[in-house]
Amino acid sequence: MTGVSGILVGLAAAAGLAFFYLSQSTHVAAIGYQISGLQGQLAELRAEQQQLILQIGEAQSPAVITRRAKYDLHLVELSSDSVTFAQRSTKRP
Repeated sequence: MTGVSGILVGLAAAAGLAFFYLSQSTHVAAIGYQISGLQGQLAELRAEQQQLILQIGEAQSPAVITRRAKYDLHLVELSSDSVTFAQRSTKRP
């Protein structure tokens, strides 16, 4: 009987090791898929960031600001007679 029980213990140990190996390899594969997904998200976010930087630069350009002011907001330039500047004070406190 010891021979049969030894074989059963060996089979149980082998089955336990096989189950442990499969669970670990499945876990590693799942983590690999997660990493791949996160790398894809990172690439998308970096591309979006570059687009936003481009849009900011474009919006800050003097030509775009002037065009928006004239055509979208219907603003007109003031004549130089309309603008007065405060005189610098010569008194010192």
